Amino acid sequence: MTLRPTQLVNLADGRVAPLETLRGQYVHAIAGIGHPPRFFATLEGLGAQVMGRAFPDHHRYQPQELAYAEESMLVMTEKDAVKCHAFARPHWWYLTVEAQVDATLGEHIASCLRQAGNRSSL
Repeated sequence: MTLRPTQLVNLADGRVAPLETLRGQYVHAIAGIGHPPRFFATLEGLGAQVMGRAFPDHHRYQPQELAYAEESMLVMTEKDAVKCHAFARPHWWYLTVEAQVDATLGEHIASCLRQAGNRSSL
């Protein structure tokens, strides 16, 4: 399975922006996930110049921790956005992603489900 970025969503007002918004932009990025460098690399792959700051997985953010970004664009994961929504600023965004299952794996799972369904009807 891979994650494919789909769009940017503003934390403060819900506006949606296309991924092209990141192209050529200098952005601060935060990630409190298992492997933050992967998130930062995704943003770079979309053309952003990233100043990444990793936090521990499941980190409980405090507003003062993100004040360093000042009025610059700050991009985070959707998981982190849930924790920052209460004190969101107008220039904070999160990246939405869509899971893409490898076609071979998807067919294997479907086949297993069909077989399990056939056995339960006996």
